[in-house]
Amino acid sequence: MTQLDLIQSLVKSSIGIVILSSISLLSHPKFTSAQPKISVCYAAHVQNRGWQPEVCNGAVAGTTGQSLQIEAIKVRLTPVSPNQFICYQVYVQDIGWLSKNACNGEIAGTTGQSRRIEAIKIWVGGIEYPGVCYQAHIQEIGWQPHPHCNEAITGIPGQSRRLEAIQIFLSEFPPPRP
Repeated sequence: MTQLDLIQSLVKSSIGIVILSSISLLSHPKFTSAQPKISVCYAAHVQNRGWQPEVCNGAVAGTTGQSLQIEAIKVRLTPVSPNQFICYQVYVQDIGWLSKNACNGEIAGTTGQSRRIEAIKIWVGGIEYPGVCYQAHIQEIGWQPHPHCNEAITGIPGQSRRLEAIQIFLSEFPPPRP
C-alpha cells in the first residue's frame, strides 16, 4: 500500500479524519516551538534607590529584609501584541486606590514623593493563559502565604504596611479563587 492509498483510506474513515486533523493542528505555526512564549516583566521603584532592574516571570522585584518600600511599579508583557494587555491598580499611602489603572508598562504609584504602595491588583486579557498571579512581601508580615490571582488584592490597603517586594507570573492553570 502506498502513502497515497493509506491517506485515501484514512480519509474515508472517521478515525482518519481525526488523525489527519491532529497532524494538521500540530504542524500549525501556533503549536510549534517557533512561537515565542509570553513573559511578564516588571520593575519596582524602591525607596532611596529608585528604579530597580526589570525582572521577569516570578523573580523578586523590590527588596526583603531592608525595610524599604516599593513606591511605584511598571508591568508589561513581552513579546508585545496589540490584542494583549496587562493592567494594574495600586493603593498608595495617603491617596488610596489610584483612580487611573496603569497598563502595559505604564507607571503605577508615585516617584519623588516618598509614598509607599500598600496593595496592588493585576489582570490580563487577550492571552491564552487563564490569568496572572502575584505574591507580595509585606512590612512586618513577610511573604504572603499564597499568590493572589486575577484582580484579587495583594497587600493590606489602609493599614500603613508597605509592599517591600513582589513576584508576578502568568498562570498556565486556572488559579484558585481568592
